[in-house]
Parts: sequence; C-alpha cells; structure tokens
Amino acid sequence: MKLKIAIDCRHVQYYSEGITRSTINLISLLRNEFEFHALLSDKRISVPELERYSNVTRHYLGPASSKLDWLWENYSLVKLLNILKPDIYHAPCTMGLPLKKIPGIKYVVTIHDLILKYFPSSYPLLGRLKWHIGIRVDFWRADKIITVSRYTKDMLCKQYNVLPENIYVVPHSIAPVFSDRRKEKDAIERIKMRFGITSDYIMYHGGFRPYKNVSKVIESYNAYRRSGGLLKLCLAGKRNSMFAHFIQPVIDRSPFKHEIHSIGYVPDEELSYLLSGAKCFLYLSKMEGFGYAPLEAMACGVPVICSRNTSLIENLSDNTYWVEDNESTEEIANKIIKISNDSGLSDHLINKGLRIAAEFSDRRFRLGMKNVYIHVANMPP
Repeated sequence: MKLKIAIDCRHVQYYSEGITRSTINLISLLRNEFEFHALLSDKRISVPELERYSNVTRHYLGPASSKLDWLWENYSLVKLLNILKPDIYHAPCTMGLPLKKIPGIKYVVTIHDLILKYFPSSYPLLGRLKWHIGIRVDFWRADKIITVSRYTKDMLCKQYNVLPENIYVVPHSIAPVFSDRRKEKDAIERIKMRFGITSDYIMYHGGFRPYKNVSKVIESYNAYRRSGGLLKLCLAGKRNSMFAHFIQPVIDRSPFKHEIHSIGYVPDEELSYLLSGAKCFLYLSKMEGFGYAPLEAMACGVPVICSRNTSLIENLSDNTYWVEDNESTEEIANKIIKISNDSGLSDHLINKGLRIAAEFSDRRFRLGMKNVYIHVANMPP
C-alpha cells in the first residue's frame, strides 16, 4: 500500500521562485510511488502543473488572503488532516506546520535557508513576524527537518541548537530545461531579438531582494564599461516592488543605463537560451541556502562569476570564477574582462560547470526524498 503524503502547495499558487519549482518537481517525480494530496488555498488560481496529474488529489482550503495563514494552519489544515489521516504531512516552504500535533501523522518541514534572519529588509514586516514564529513551530513540531545544503544544516545546528540527527540534507535538482543550447545559434538569436538584445551581453537572473546584491552587479558593470568593456548587461526577472525600490534607482544613476536591459520575467525555456547566449553570468549574492541561479547558468554552458560565500562554496565547488565579498567593483570588472577575452579560461569554466550542474539531477533528488519519506514513515511514534 502506498504511503499517503499531504503536502502544502499554497506557495505554488502565488510564486514562481525556486521553492515552487522544487515542490512541483518533487510531486512530479514521486507521484507514482506515493499517494500525494496537494493542499492549496484559492480555487480561482489554476496550477496546470498539478492539474495534469490524475493521481494527485487537490484540496482547496482557503483563505485566499495570506494574512490569514495562521488560521489556515491551525484550523482548516488540522481539520483536513484529521479527515485524510496521511502518513506524512510535508511543509516544503519553511512555514506551514500547525501547533497541534495529530497522533499518527508525521510532520516534515523543509527549511531552505536563514536569509530572513540575516537580511530582514528583504521581506515585509508581517512576513518577518510569521517566519520567526513559524521556524520555532518547526523545531517544536517537526518529526524531521529537510535542508537543501550542508551549510543550511550547520547553520540550524549552530543558531538554533537543532540536533544534527534530526536533519536530512537533500539538495534540489536543476530542471532539465536548463541545458546547453550554445549550438542552437538561430534560436538564441530569435529569443534575443524578442527581448530587444542586439549584441553580446553579461547575464543576471535570480531575483531582486536586497541580499541578492544586484546593485553591486550594476556597479561592477559600470566599472567594467569605464575600463573599456563593450558588453551589455541583461537583467532577467519580474519587475516587482523590490525591483522598483532597490534596482531601478541604481540603473537610473548609471552613466551606462542605456546599455542595461531589464527584460522582466522570462519563462524557463527562453531563459535557458538567453543564458546559453551570454558571455558570462554575474552573481554576487550575499547569502544562499542552495544557489539555483548560478547552477542553472552552469547547466546552460555559460561561465559563472560568483560570490564565494555560504552554500555557494559547497554546491559550486571550484567550478566558478570566485569573487570575495570584500572585492571592489573594479576588481570584479577585471574578472569580467578576463573571462570575456580569455577563451581558454572561459571554456575551462564552462566544461567544469557543466559537470557540476549534472550532479544535481532529478534522479538524485528523487532518491533522496523517497528515502526521507520512507524513513520518516517508519519512525516509531
């Protein structure tokens, strides 16, 4: 008889970030091995990725407003769990565990990072409050915690005294859509033209919250242009309130603002072509729990210039052109010049990057999560 897994999918309805991709991918990879019940909020918001699976049952619990999350977790969710009686309830987005522990149901939570603890300005006040309460509920109620890197596991043990044996490390996988498209030159050119990119460029994607340090990406680009560089800068990602508040003013102040292309949200399929067509990928994030964006760039065959910190050291290994956190924008500009002019260095980094990205496979992620679910289900009460 298949294990029954109830999984919180509220975030899947509202966000297109890495956690959403991971949750959809998890269900897709394991839906034939486990009985999945996807728990959602608003019936009006379609999730085609889930609706195409006839063997995944969807439950819409409301409320539509995220301000009532606490009510959802401690009333509607508890009520449904008592009816469903799943073997495991999994909250894959850090928060979502109810205060009430239902006998016979194991609770599992995935904690991706501690960014909100160290960079609170990246999130609104209500979100910060929910996170600080929610993570303590996790430690109190979770039977097991999943993290996506050894770095995050070590931070949980150090900052919150979580026992190491209570934490599993299961790294994400890189979606197969992110693959090396460099030979498909005509397709790359078509997509470049669609986004108004008419010449060679440096690429960034990965969000615009303050800890992503995109302002330093732009300032490093300014230094690169002052040094005589001719590449454009392409910023991919939804132009949301974070972009308007933190990034647009930096672009407006740039003497090279007309060479900076902010192209908005790009679907993964097209993004993979834009990545493959770039001369390099510049990523200067101050903290990552996993590091999707640079690994996706590596999978697309582009050399990566990346901050040397947190989980990036662990997951990217020595397959990138490292930037220390204290390096000046002029030093970073010199690295852009070197990587764009030295084909031997560029090819070396591309080949190493392709190898490391291939290690983050769906197969490894599927086996890791399958083993976690089976082990948790077999734990004594």
